[in-house]
This record gives sequence, C-alpha cells and structure tokens, in this order.
Amino acid sequence: GSVHDLFAGVAGIIATVLRGRLELGKYPMKPKPAALDAHDAVADAIAKGDPERARKAMFDIVDEVARALNFF
Repeated sequence: GSVHDLFAGVAGIIATVLRGRLELGKYPMKPKPAALDAHDAVADAIAKGDPERARKAMFDIVDEVARALNFF
C-alpha cells in the first residue's frame, strides 16, 4: 500500500542520515524525549490518517537532525 511505499522510499535516506550522524559523532546515545515524542506523533498521525499532523511532526524531526548536524 501507499504507507509501505512511503516508508520504502525514505528508508535509504534515513539510513544515510543515521550513518552520517554516527560517523560524525553526532548521534545521541540517549535520544531527547521531545525527539521520541515527535516520532510517536508521526506514527500516530499516519495510523489515524492525519497527513497534516504527520507532516508537522516529521518537520520537527528533520529540524532536530539539521540542528544536531549544525546545518543551521
């Protein structure tokens, strides 16, 4: 289905980001509670068919990664 296709499409990107964070020593050994909450929010929004909420929660995750990698 479409959700499977969505995750299949981003899996490679996520793996690349995680590998990069590990190599740069920017991967948190203990994730921040807010980051865990954002991931839960994405999953919950997808499960409930709320794409706008999922999009906003995903942006929170991307923002955290960008800040951790000092992109801005």
